[in-house]
Amino acid sequence: MFENENENDILGFDPQDLSVFSEKDNKPKTQSNPHIYHTRPAESNSEDGRYRCTIKVVYNPFNLKESVLEQQSYSIHDANGWLNIVSSLTIGDTSCPIFKAWKKCHYTKKEDNFDLWRQAAPENEGGRDLFDKRFARYVVIQVLEDNNHPENVNRFMLWKLPKVIYDLINAKQKPSKESKKAFA
Repeated sequence: MFENENENDILGFDPQDLSVFSEKDNKPKTQSNPHIYHTRPAESNSEDGRYRCTIKVVYNPFNLKESVLEQQSYSIHDANGWLNIVSSLTIGDTSCPIFKAWKKCHYTKKEDNFDLWRQAAPENEGGRDLFDKRFARYVVIQVLEDNNHPENVNRFMLWKLPKVIYDLINAKQKPSKESKKAFA
């Protein structure tokens, strides 16, 4: 027989040494992409709690009008939790099966097919809110100054573009005829 017959000592494995089983490490881990720039107020060093930084949008040198990357994704809830899926509509493929399924759920009338309608309908309307479509725009930026995360200074990253900033960029790219400015 074996000299040490303790069942927890198989090949020196002790489950209590693993951090998965410890109760002190129950904080949910953020699964954010390290190549996407985030400005979270909770990570701010300033007294007023505002995240201050200086960034520069880097335009596509070959086609300035295609500097903004658009992404469509779907959040689907199943027995295992939420799943995020990037749609092939992002690359211009209009035969995306996930989009067709979302469209079928989203545009079904409550009277026609209650079960299908209920999948995508918001909870406050009596639905289950299990199928959600999201749209985001990203741009390439260079971080010029960031006192909150100095390791990001001079890095090129992707940044999720807020609609207000997107509208400003569009206004610069499509000036009015009265301004007599041309976008190069």
